Amino acid sequence: MALIGRIRSNVGLLVLLIALAIISFLLMDVFSGPGSQSADSINAGTVNGIPIDYQAYQTRVQNAINNQQRSNPNMTDAQRLQITENAWDGYVKEVLADQEYDKLGITVPKEEVSSLFLGANAHPSLRNERTFQNPETGQFDPDMVRQYEDNLSNPPENADSRQISSSIRQWNEFKKFVKKDQKRIKYENLIKKAIYVPTWMAEQSNAATNRKSDISYVQIPYTSINDNEVSITDNDLRTHLNNNLNTYKQKANCDIEFVTFDIVPSEADKQEVLTQINNRLTDFKSAPDDSAFIRSYSDIPFNSQYLTQQQIPITQKQDVMNAQVGEVYGPIQDGDRYIAYKVLDRISIADSVSCGHILKRVAPNTDDAVARKAIDSLYNLAIGGADFEELAINNSEDQSNAENGGDLGWVQPGRMVKPFNDAIFYKGRQGDVLKVKTSFGWHLVKIHQSTPSSQAVKVAFLGKDVLPSTQTSNGIYATANEFAGRNTTLAAFRSAAQEKGFNVQTATNLEQNAYNVPNLGATNEVPSWAYSKNVGDVSNVFILDDKYVVAAVTKKRQAGTPTVDDVRLRLESEVRNTKKAALIAEKLGGNTDLNSIASNYSQTVQNATGVAFDGLNSTLGREPKVQAVAASLEANQSSGPIQGEQGVYVVKVNSVNNPTAGDMTAVKNTQATALRSRVSGTVMEAIKNVSQVEDIRYKFRTR
Repeated sequence: MALIGRIRSNVGLLVLLIALAIISFLLMDVFSGPGSQSADSINAGTVNGIPIDYQAYQTRVQNAINNQQRSNPNMTDAQRLQITENAWDGYVKEVLADQEYDKLGITVPKEEVSSLFLGANAHPSLRNERTFQNPETGQFDPDMVRQYEDNLSNPPENADSRQISSSIRQWNEFKKFVKKDQKRIKYENLIKKAIYVPTWMAEQSNAATNRKSDISYVQIPYTSINDNEVSITDNDLRTHLNNNLNTYKQKANCDIEFVTFDIVPSEADKQEVLTQINNRLTDFKSAPDDSAFIRSYSDIPFNSQYLTQQQIPITQKQDVMNAQVGEVYGPIQDGDRYIAYKVLDRISIADSVSCGHILKRVAPNTDDAVARKAIDSLYNLAIGGADFEELAINNSEDQSNAENGGDLGWVQPGRMVKPFNDAIFYKGRQGDVLKVKTSFGWHLVKIHQSTPSSQAVKVAFLGKDVLPSTQTSNGIYATANEFAGRNTTLAAFRSAAQEKGFNVQTATNLEQNAYNVPNLGATNEVPSWAYSKNVGDVSNVFILDDKYVVAAVTKKRQAGTPTVDDVRLRLESEVRNTKKAALIAEKLGGNTDLNSIASNYSQTVQNATGVAFDGLNSTLGREPKVQAVAASLEANQSSGPIQGEQGVYVVKVNSVNNPTAGDMTAVKNTQATALRSRVSGTVMEAIKNVSQVEDIRYKFRTR
């Protein structure tokens, strides 16, 4: 009960920790369930007729972004847009899942919910959370859950009411998640238990995978026939398309052309930055506190660590190493910055240090007095002659190396947390014993071996990024806006771009919610605009992070079966190869002698071993038709011409290794297990593919 008392006394911290843990559970972000719409809500789409509320969707997106930012605070635009797509996909699948559960009558009664939180078979998210594990046994303890809920219901008088309210809300949402997840588990178990692999299927699969042939073959590449030796008509293309409709099925998409106006600094912007740095050089040289000066005036953070030549973060590394201590150099241009620098100190350091340590841990936001006192006592013992390794074995709380006497091996600069790194490389020397405080706690460190061999410098960098000024950005925007305003048709767009020497780029097959445009980068505004417009329309100016963009729609394609023109290049390639294959087969006649064929076409007879119906052969490559024919032949049989991916093949099977016949039980079990393992990741995707999903999010980006 002592632990419960500590929980009560630190309820604020506990609530925060649990809240963060719960967020990690909410992979599908259940803050807004399907159907939670107000009378005046607007829809982002529908799923089998069920509306998807746009505001609920946006809430999910923001929750997902906030969650991701905790571990990745510097997300790129592409990552943010990927999150929006994942949020949409998750929302759609959640609606579909609810529809499936309702059809099958899958429910989770109150008694079962209680068992998921307080029973022996509690939900994995609870069982795996350390907050709810008994510290003595390491096992899930339902009393810890009860105590947590009691703390939320009856918080101490000094508890933050807003924090408690937030935690109660998140705890209730977590309960919803657990209930929904239990439905998922039941649903997937129904499917898994229905999976059965009959004997004939196991035998067929066993043969496809394990019946392996060693073959010899000749490949006659399509390039051996000149393109002008075959003629292709639109009727040929149309026939091939009609015979392969499923292969060519497409989503609605469009093509665009666009010009970019890069937002780059002007010469005046560069001169302004140079002037700013030059005006501070005198103060920089005489600054009494270099770190404070750099924090106030530099775009490059102050780094108190000593740097080897390789670690210096500018291209003029050797110049910095040769600089006199206390002198100011520059400004110099380094990429998109102008930099002045001052070497503050120079020392010799080791390339690596052999050391060991004893750790006394200190929990975050707690008093370190006990740990510090323990390290002080151990320090006195160590400098008094006690064996350091024995002290580490008996006292260190770093279990990863305590048994080895605290040995950390050879450590390179920058591999340890900064206080530890600075102590062993800059403060201590071989044989020293040091006391060091880090975020892990208090350490007693012994430097076993250290031989200074490299020069290192402490440097202050006064750097300023050269950025486009507002005036420069406005001028570039004015140019882009004038171009868009004067050229509102595709013909005018192309003519003006050519006249002005602008580089017109293309992006093809953009779907309505594409978020990465070739040659343009991360943006979903441009594809959404193009999808909603007509061929020939020219856009207003799109504002991206580092450029302005003006685009024009050049082609649109409807969902379903494409026209010949939509996929002409692909059709021509496939039809051309088919006609070349027919010509090659005609020239071969009935000849199956590999040496003769190889000689006639200036090719060589090649060999491939272990060719099976399933799988990729390292020698043969991706040639499924060749694999299928080889798997159907017996030893010493030869094939006729086979139209492959890279050319026409003639194959001779040299030997066949048939799989062992017999009891298929093990094969059936292996196949069934493999199929069941795929249920969780594929079932909702499969249901989505046969459902009516309307996605109109693009309309909200083009208003």
